[in-house]
Amino acid sequence: MELGRSCVLKPYRSKRTVELLWQGLWTYVREHGAEVMLGCASFAGTDPSKHALALSFLHHYARAPEEWLVPAHPGLRVDMNMIPKEQVNVKEALKGVPPLIKGYLRLGAFTGDGAVIDKQFGTTDVLIVLPVAAIDTRYFTHFGARDEVQPIGAALDKKGQ
Repeated sequence: MELGRSCVLKPYRSKRTVELLWQGLWTYVREHGAEVMLGCASFAGTDPSKHALALSFLHHYARAPEEWLVPAHPGLRVDMNMIPKEQVNVKEALKGVPPLIKGYLRLGAFTGDGAVIDKQFGTTDVLIVLPVAAIDTRYFTHFGARDEVQPIGAALDKKGQ
């Protein structure tokens, strides 16, 4: 299932709004049997060197395993391996990772291979790959257990409709 960009008016940007968005996504995932969620997440600006520490952290510590590794388009790809792993200060690097990407990582997401500059949106984008099986089970208390919601058709069948 592809996760696209979403926009929320500033007065409504809250933890509860994010929880509601995720609850809806999770319900959709369960009802349709999606095995993976993916989409891009962004760093502000089109100069990846300004995000070298954070991008290098993602490359070394959050890169998808081979079975989920997706490379950025060869003509647009920017290498995220800008700083050697032994020089990446994880605590400092995490300060530069946008909150949305940190949230995905907490859920169990990985990043693809390479970033892409999106000049239209003024961002540096990374691919987020979130296999449903990798989601940390502690988050199910927020979004519902893996098997809590049945497909819509099954619920109707039980009611005899």
